[in-house]
Amino acid sequence: MCTETNNKVNLGTYAPGFQLLQFEALCHAELIRHLVRLFSANESSPRYGCQPGRNTYVALGYQLDAVVFLYESIKHFWLIVPQDALQLQALPEYADLKVVRNNVHTYFKKGGFSKKISSITKANLVEYKMVEPDYLYPLRNDISLVFEINGKIRNLIGSDYFIQHCLFESGKKWTGPDYRNFSEFLSTSICSIASTVDETEYRLAPLEFPACVPNIELFDYKSTNLYATTGLSHATTFRLMLMLFQISYGLILIEGIINSESVLQDDLWCCFFTKLLAIKYDESFDNLESILKFAKEDAEELNKYLNEVGLKITNLKAREFARKIRNTIHYQEIIFNSDLLISKTTRECVTALYFSNTGLSNISQFRDFSNIMVHEMKQLQAIIRKIMSVDKTYYS
Repeated sequence: MCTETNNKVNLGTYAPGFQLLQFEALCHAELIRHLVRLFSANESSPRYGCQPGRNTYVALGYQLDAVVFLYESIKHFWLIVPQDALQLQALPEYADLKVVRNNVHTYFKKGGFSKKISSITKANLVEYKMVEPDYLYPLRNDISLVFEINGKIRNLIGSDYFIQHCLFESGKKWTGPDYRNFSEFLSTSICSIASTVDETEYRLAPLEFPACVPNIELFDYKSTNLYATTGLSHATTFRLMLMLFQISYGLILIEGIINSESVLQDDLWCCFFTKLLAIKYDESFDNLESILKFAKEDAEELNKYLNEVGLKITNLKAREFARKIRNTIHYQEIIFNSDLLISKTTRECVTALYFSNTGLSNISQFRDFSNIMVHEMKQLQAIIRKIMSVDKTYYS
């Protein structure tokens, strides 16, 4: 892929964004290689569930990260290297890229999301012949719940509603080859961008796995049982499940898929993974605020859960930080404060980009807000799990 431009005016205007884009392309390429190593390892047979789910869950979770990065990169390329943008947009997978990118939002700001939820739910019931119960109804299920297994305890981390939500507007029934082709498109495109970057300037610490990677299993379940358990509307329950998937994937990524004790000590990796988390934090709390504002029938019950854990939605300590760093996905809007530079190394320039766009001045402040963000994500995760009431402890 060509990354040269002869448009000096645009390159000067959008250079900070291009520098951040190049760095994050390198990070994504390294993360892709790390995940390939994970996926090449055999998963353990499920202890309690129907089938192993680690590789599927992580792959689908990362897919959205890759989609956001690639789509926003193409937008930036149009400003500085339009020939590269045209090459990528000409690929047949670009239409799906656009669909999935728009579904980083787990609700519609202008309303109408309930219709989408109803369509997805009904389509599953039809597919699994559960619209009209018959003598086989007790043996059938229409959704797959995802649990992390910790010893004899299972903790809910999502469901297949998330991928159905992401792909719904594509208008087609995705099969195994569709998923593989799309994943290959994402990884090939991102690694092509990263191949133009001199990685030696960044001196990134190698990505390592922790001593134990998560054990994740899939459980067949009935949506009717899930909806009946929460005491909330179908729309709110569905949206909470989408939020839980996003939050839980982000937390598992930094705590179970990389060795955070070593990797996140590298300031550059800390900035990169914090941004991935911030996207999920910002979208999830946007969604929650929307539910509390517009789903009047559910707001009182949700506020009870929020109050129990002391999560004040109007006074989230990491809210503004997460919003600012999330907005750095728009590379054409990146600002750069050169006053933050001392040694003027490439590594320092990268951290200065993150500081410039979050209003911070050093890595210590950045890490503090990142840790607060993780804490508030865990609080929301605990609330949703309590609402769903499907976690359990096994005794054998």
